[in-house]
Order: sequence, then C-alpha cells, then structure tokens
Amino acid sequence: MENNVEIKEVRDIGEILKIVPFEVEIIKKEPKRGSMSLRDKITWIEAELSGKSIYQAYGFKVFFFYKNSEVVGYTVLSIIKSTIKYFDEIRVHRVWQNDVECIDKFWELIKDLGKECKIKKLRIEVDRPSMERLCRKKYGLRSLSINMEGEI
Repeated sequence: MENNVEIKEVRDIGEILKIVPFEVEIIKKEPKRGSMSLRDKITWIEAELSGKSIYQAYGFKVFFFYKNSEVVGYTVLSIIKSTIKYFDEIRVHRVWQNDVECIDKFWELIKDLGKECKIKKLRIEVDRPSMERLCRKKYGLRSLSINMEGEI
C-alpha cells in the first residue's frame, strides 16, 4: 500500500492562516488564563518565519547566593520582553541551593526583577513530580504542560 503523505515547509502567511480553524478549536478548550490570542499566535508565527524579532529585550542572568563568603545557591534565568505581551516572562533555567535561607532570597529576587522589568509571568521547568507538587502547593504555581524529552 502506497503512502501519499507529503511533508513540506510552509513559510507563506497565506498558507499559515489555514491553521486558524484548528487554533480556534484549541483556544476554546484551553483555560482562558493560559491561552494566547489567535492574533498573537499568527503574529508570532509570521514574525518568526520572516526573520523579524519579536523580542525587544532578552537578558540572561546568573545569580549566586552567598553565606559567609561561601556559595550556598545559585540561579540561572532569562528575562524576556517582546512586542507581544504574551511572551514577557522571567524564565528560570536552574535553581540550586544548599541552604534553606536561599529560598526566600530567590523569591525576593524574582519579585524585584518582575517589578523592575514590568513582568508578571514566571516560568520554571521542574524535573521531578515532587518538585512540581511543592511549586504548586507552596508557591502557587500551576502546571501548564508536560514537556517530554528523549533521544532521536
């Protein structure tokens, strides 16, 4: 039996607009708070395909936490600002601490950066179910998706 499925790269905005009906259905199913508007999705895709940058500022930062001149924790994060407000976020790539006092300092840092940069969204990737539960219960974060990883 012959397979007639073809795969091609699409870079034309007219072709991309064919996804609109599917996206409308997906948006209806997503929680309102976590969904991106259809207009922003199309703008994002068009900007990426045309090579335009939607990001106005992108700051990559590393912070160390010291106690008695000894490193007891650190965090690696990105500050993302864009022309589409949906993408404004502080993204935490890594947090490590060897002293519980670092936890309060970490949250103070995040709040200060959020105020300074006028960003209200925080994104943290966790790699253990126990950490996900802790972030949900103690810090009021919510799970948005399941990220999966494997070798190709």
